[in-house]
Amino acid sequence: MKIKQSLKTLTKITKELLASGENERVDYKRNLKGLKSEDLVAFANSENGGAILIGVDEESNGKTQVGVIYGCDTSDKSRLVIMSKALACIPPISLSIYIENTNENPIFRLEIPSGINKPHCTSGGTYKIRKDGRNAVLTPNEILDIYLIKEAKKFNKQFKKATKHLVDNID
Repeated sequence: MKIKQSLKTLTKITKELLASGENERVDYKRNLKGLKSEDLVAFANSENGGAILIGVDEESNGKTQVGVIYGCDTSDKSRLVIMSKALACIPPISLSIYIENTNENPIFRLEIPSGINKPHCTSGGTYKIRKDGRNAVLTPNEILDIYLIKEAKKFNKQFKKATKHLVDNID
């Protein structure tokens, strides 16, 4: 878990996430109460991970949906709430916490990478994944696919190591 330095402006990444509207890569939460463990799980189980902007809501600018900053409490207590939700997941979720726009309306940007130890679930056993701009329940077959991919990678790594050892020891 990484807590990054507070920034007095918005980063280029955050500006892009605000302009894109909610999608597979980003979710907005008006306040910390809207953040659930299943949101973190969904991004950690997805192929590319994603970001959650807290203190931001989605609004229409006429033709498209965009993120609008409202700001939120970015105190140590709020950071602890976020970290607790991530650590309560099974296995715990790694994320980076950024605080941006601290002069007027501070927001959190949570960066959740695709999990190394997938699949992740909430402490209540809920498995979700981020797709089509929303959190969707992982089906048993999708969970099995994640395990099979994980085991195939592990097998491939061990097989390469064993073959290299054999090649190195051939007279």
